[in-house]
Amino acid sequence: MLDYQHLTDAELFHALASADAMAAAEYVRRQPQDKLSRLHNAAGLLASVAAAVHLSRPDELMAFKYPEQFAPVDEQTLADALGALVAREDTGAARALLEPLSFTDVAAIRSLAGFLQQNAGHDVPHASAAAPQPPAL
Repeated sequence: MLDYQHLTDAELFHALASADAMAAAEYVRRQPQDKLSRLHNAAGLLASVAAAVHLSRPDELMAFKYPEQFAPVDEQTLADALGALVAREDTGAARALLEPLSFTDVAAIRSLAGFLQQNAGHDVPHASAAAPQPPAL
């Protein structure tokens, strides 16, 4: 079992890119309090965009089976999509980033967005100033 509190920022984001629920909780814990509302909204938008991408592929949707564990999605794509939604709520930019991804990668992003939204919507104890900070959104 990973000790999420001691992961470096890069290791944590890699775990997050694998739709790891515990990584999502730690990622949210490390965020400054003033960013939680934006992260919560962005995660909800990301989940909605991913659902729209899924619905645009009905044949793949009907054949899809959730894996026990997701392989990591491209971290830069994830960061860019989440960043576009946190900064500008730009669903068009996020969708353009998700469209070319495999159905499974979109499912992973949809799952991790749900984990982020769930965690960002709760009061969580935040990291101290000395804790490593996640990549800027």
